[in-house]
Amino acid sequence: MEVPISEKNPTGITIRDQHLRRLPGTYLKREDIAGIFKSHSGRGILYPTAGKITEHKTADNYDDLIAVWTDYFNTKLKTEPLFDPDIFKTLLASE
Repeated sequence: MEVPISEKNPTGITIRDQHLRRLPGTYLKREDIAGIFKSHSGRGILYPTAGKITEHKTADNYDDLIAVWTDYFNTKLKTEPLFDPDIFKTLLASE
């Protein structure tokens, strides 16, 4: 793709990648999400800390979901260090 020549892009050429959800194999459909959650064992996974987010009365209602998905992505992506479920819970509460 050609763009105006600038100090940041002196060649005037750039690459525009497709959005991640449109690339084959990177998008989880509703059925995939439900299946992964139902089939996840839930054993030995880290749960976010309950009772820490007092601004939202329902914050702890989603701890199971946060725990499963944090573990799922830690396993699938082989992250190092591991994603922390408390961080995800905090980010969700801030949204």
